[in-house]
Amino acid sequence: MGQKVNPYGFRLGVTTDWKSRWFEERHYKEFVVEDWKIRDYLMSQLEAAAVSRIEVERTVTASGSTSTPPARAS
Repeated sequence: MGQKVNPYGFRLGVTTDWKSRWFEERHYKEFVVEDWKIRDYLMSQLEAAAVSRIEVERTVTASGSTSTPPARAS
């Protein structure tokens, strides 16, 4: 008998992208469960809409601001 390979895992990174785009070392387990719950809820609510895939992306954006403009040199 031959070894069977999951087609999604075989194509992952080549022609198919990950279903989630984030990485967290400390709370990885909680985020995976949260992603699963989000997908499960949306698939049940949007069943009639024929949604085939839900992608989760967690991003961190950082911006800075100052209270006064920089001083001019005389």
